[in-house]
This record gives sequence, structure tokens and C-alpha cells, in this order.
Amino acid sequence: MKRGDLFYYLGPGPPPQSFALSGAVTGAVAGAPMVNVDGVVAPKMRATLHRRPDIRPTVAELPGSFRRQWQDELNEVGSASMVIANEDAQATLPREGDIVRFEVEGWAVFAWLIREIERVQIANGEEHDQVTTFQGPGLLAILQESIVYPSNGVEMKPVEEERTWGWQSNDYDDSWWGPPAIYPVVDGYQPGSQGEWVVGMDPGSGMVAGCTVWPHRGCERLTAPGATYWLAPGGTCYMRKLMWIAEDDPSRMLIIYALADDECSIYFDGQLQYETSQWENSDADLIRFEVEISPGWHVIAARVHNSEAGPMWSEGFNEWINPWSFMLTVYKMNPITGEIAPDPIIFTDDSWKMVAYPPREPGWTVGEVLHRTLYEAQWQRKGLPGVALAFTGEVDSDGNPWPETTAIATKVGTDYLTFYKELGETYIEFWMEPGSFTIHAWVKGMRGADRTDDIALHAPTDITDPWSGNLAGLSYRKVD
Repeated sequence: MKRGDLFYYLGPGPPPQSFALSGAVTGAVAGAPMVNVDGVVAPKMRATLHRRPDIRPTVAELPGSFRRQWQDELNEVGSASMVIANEDAQATLPREGDIVRFEVEGWAVFAWLIREIERVQIANGEEHDQVTTFQGPGLLAILQESIVYPSNGVEMKPVEEERTWGWQSNDYDDSWWGPPAIYPVVDGYQPGSQGEWVVGMDPGSGMVAGCTVWPHRGCERLTAPGATYWLAPGGTCYMRKLMWIAEDDPSRMLIIYALADDECSIYFDGQLQYETSQWENSDADLIRFEVEISPGWHVIAARVHNSEAGPMWSEGFNEWINPWSFMLTVYKMNPITGEIAPDPIIFTDDSWKMVAYPPREPGWTVGEVLHRTLYEAQWQRKGLPGVALAFTGEVDSDGNPWPETTAIATKVGTDYLTFYKELGETYIEFWMEPGSFTIHAWVKGMRGADRTDDIALHAPTDITDPWSGNLAGLSYRKVD
């Protein structure tokens, strides 16, 4: 499933309705959390009981609740509590894990999960202190119930200690990438002085390496579209290739050989495996590494950088030269005997995907990453039922375009709430509706910046001080 496909699985939600909010949540739009009825005067304050997974139906009103208080803060879970007298029959109705929603004059303002229940029973004659106290965090706390998994699953190898969302990751959508340009390897293999094979990339290109093993003659040299044997622009190109390892395949070890002019980084399943320095035109240029794998889909990716110093004049060839090229083969290897299979399972050819000299490194938007993680929690692991996102992979909850980024990563096993907070340090502001499990997220510093009603939200006026405006630190505390 491609990133962004989760949108099509969530189905249509209820029609959006504006509703009055306070503090951190002012000015949002939510799915029908409004509870007031025409012709009915809503109480100043009330609490209602709800149960998961569907927060919308009201199980019961809790008119006997008092000492209701809550703290709502942007990018934070918040907390709340209430008290019900033990003599009230409803004191035994709420259970741990239930949801309580506070409403002010008919408007949903905060919802929270009951995590702690404390019953106080003392001597007769002091009944007014015989109460049950309920307390717990805001709805965002349900994000703690799911954790970040490796992109290929927990039992896949190579083992991922850190999950990265980038152009080199397995689940990146490279459908917009095109094919590379290719040049066949010269079919002129000759043994070198020590019996090794010398592989000629092309006549006079300067890209020749002596190596102990480079057995595949059909391997093709990749280069940038429009480049020649002699000359290619300076800059960086990106390449990817998917591979499938069958369940019944006994091989669990791959050996990878590569050559790159000028320098490159090679990734396997999003993890950096090998980096080279400047091309030396010697045997030392040969890249060789091994990867332990599991059955399933894997991706090998490479970033190749060509010198930006400009072309150099070659007196010997009477040409301006600055070549760029990359070649790679992947073989299965017996991890016990070290025997290498005679034929490669992957080699560079025109089936690879490439993006040449993009203005910036390809990546994901924060919205795409959050959609992907919710898809994995709900549709792959059947978690977080009812949670929905009020933004897309392209725009935030206010319609602001997400910037593309290449630095989104977290440790495998991080719970979703912690991950959201990590993103909140750099990229986003987020909040969950009190009337549903709908999460809103905004480009950091832009939430509500274009609104003129409800409350004035001001972006920071000093770029070195994020608290110089009220947009970053807006919070609301209520005690009745």
C-alpha cells in the first residue's frame, strides 16, 4: 500500500461543523462534537460518559460530578479530574478506560481517559467526604497504545534500530521517478597481472577497476539522462531498486559489489551500508559488503555525487571530462561456506528508478509520515480504532502546504505520542478534538495564522524566541 492510501480506507466522516473552543483548541473544525439542541438551554457545565471505540454516543450524563477541572495545552496530552459522591449511583458507572467529555454551554471543550479511580470511605457523619475521584490524561494519550515498527516488520532482517522515512526507505513512493540512462559495460574482460578480472567501463572513461570478483557481464553502467561517456553535470542523483526474496528461498545472505564515480552512499532497506570517498581510479574503488536478509520485499538505494568542480581538460583524449556513473550487482551467498551463486539476482539496468539532480534531496512530508504510521497501526496491526486525521499528506488542517523534509526518523519502539512530540519540536503543532478521535496537525508556527475570528493567534515576532507570540504556547486551564 502506498503512503496516503489510508485516506481511502477511513471512509467519509460526518459533515464538518464549527464549534466554539477555548485556549489551545480555538478555531478548529471538527466532526459534529457540538451537543446543544435547538430550543434547549444547555447547562453551564456538564460531564458526559463515553466508551471506546466510538466516542460519539453518550452512555450517560454525570450531573452529580463536581470539582471538574482540566488542563489543555497545545502539543501536550493535558489532564483532567472530577469527583462524584459515593452515595450517587453513578459513582460506580465510570470504569477505567472510559472517556469523559466536558461541555461548556453545550460545546465540547475537553475529553479525557479515566486512568485512576480513588474511592474514599470514612466514618459515618462525614458523608460529604465520602467521594470517588476520577482522573486521567487527555484523549491524545491513546497514541501511547501504538509504537513505531520497523518498515518491514519486527522479524525482518536487516534489523532496523531506527525507522527512517526518506527516499531510501522501503515504503517511499517512487512512482514519479524515471529510468536512468545506461551504457553497456565494455565486453572486453582480460585477466590482470594477478589473475583478477579487469572490468572496463567504457573506452577511455577513466572508470576502470581491478577486482577479485565482478562476474556479471550484463551489468550496465547507470548515468544521468543527457550525460555522455565523457561529461556529466556536477551534483547528486538518487537511484532505487526493489527486490523480492521468496519465503522458500534458503539463502539468507547477500553480497553486493558496486563502483561509483565520484562518490556514493549505498542503503539497504533504508539503512546506510557503505559510503565511498572521491574516486581514485584504482582497485580501492571497489565497493563490497554483505547483508543478512529475510524473505519479503527489500530495497537497495544509492546516492551518487559527481564532482561540482567542473570538467577538466584531458590532453590525452583531447576532451573536457567529468564522467558520472554507477554500477552494482547483488549475489546470494552461502553464509557457511562463503560460496557465491553464479548469477546475480539484481544488477544495474534500465529497470532501476532514478531522479537526477533534484533541487533538494527527495523526501516525505510530515503529513505523509503521520498517515503512513496510522495506516500501519490500524490496517496492519488493528490498533487505534476510530482515530482519524484532519489533514492530508499534502496540506495541514488549515490547508497550509506541508514542506518536504528528509530528516524524519525515530527509534523503533517509540510510542506514537512520543513520536508526535518529537515532530512537534521541529515540524508540527497538534491536537485531538474533544468530540471525536480526530487529530489535527499544522505546520509549525502557522496554526490559525490566517484566522481573523474567535481569538487572535499571533506567530512569534522574534525568530529566536518562539514564545514571543501566543501561537506556540497557548494553553487553557479550567476549574469549576
